[in-house]
Amino acid sequence: MAEQSIRATKIIDAPAEAIFVVLADPASHAAIDGTGWVRETLGGDPLTAPGQIFRMSMYHVMHPDG
Repeated sequence: MAEQSIRATKIIDAPAEAIFVVLADPASHAAIDGTGWVRETLGGDPLTAPGQIFRMSMYHVMHPDG
């Protein structure tokens, strides 16, 4: 299978701090996903410091494990 690269750019008319608030909150990811694969957070508060992580529940009908 050949490797493919996809790139997209979106300019958002908002301060970086406001965008980070949305991206750092795992509870918002299903709403902003765009693919429908992200389902819900698997625990985890919004990120507040570098190095933190959170996990998401995802589903894809064509993936062998769903």
